[in-house]
Amino acid sequence: LAELLGVRVCFILCTCSDQEVKRRLALRARDPDAVSDGRWEIFARQKKTFEFPDELDKKQFMELDTENTPALLLEDVERFCLTGLDNPDRAR
Repeated sequence: LAELLGVRVCFILCTCSDQEVKRRLALRARDPDAVSDGRWEIFARQKKTFEFPDELDKKQFMELDTENTPALLLEDVERFCLTGLDNPDRAR
């Protein structure tokens, strides 16, 4: 479909450290307005069965470390969507 329409398909895998996942889940658990049932036990099971999408071409796939600032994340996503290039110079 993308080829037919002449558009690029982009996949972005958002990641963060296990420590950050625990921190975010704890924050969510304390939020009375949160509607998520996310818990560390569920995440740990999902992580064990996760299959990295290594079949995707590097020009259509990027891994995004969500522990970076929103400004840097936006910069990375814009660069990737416009050029197909990740930023290899910045440590993630």
